Amino acid sequence: FLYKTTDGGISWTETSPPMNDSSFILTVYFFTPTRGIVLGDPRDGYFEIYQTTNAGQTWTRVPRTNIPEPLSGEFAYTGSYAVEGLNIWFPTNLGRIYRSIDGGNNWQVS
Repeated sequence: FLYKTTDGGISWTETSPPMNDSSFILTVYFFTPTRGIVLGDPRDGYFEIYQTTNAGQTWTRVPRTNIPEPLSGEFAYTGSYAVEGLNIWFPTNLGRIYRSIDGGNNWQVS
């Protein structure tokens, strides 16, 4: 579950993307106060990546067609990512690096 505070930690509200019991959150990052992403290991055959543009009130999963397929047994590392502007990268256990240059809308892998 993800929680959000707007009063310096006095109160918190749940703002989770629509993940399920088999989901595993790796990273949560906000590019701006309202625009953020949640990165998760593959589920249903592709990495589970969600975006919000309203500070986590709603989340939308990035379409499978926008994310290169993971290799068999591939997963990402918890909290391991790099960001510069709207560019974000994350490494996998198989030595590949996923990269988005548009804040998580579209992904490439090397």
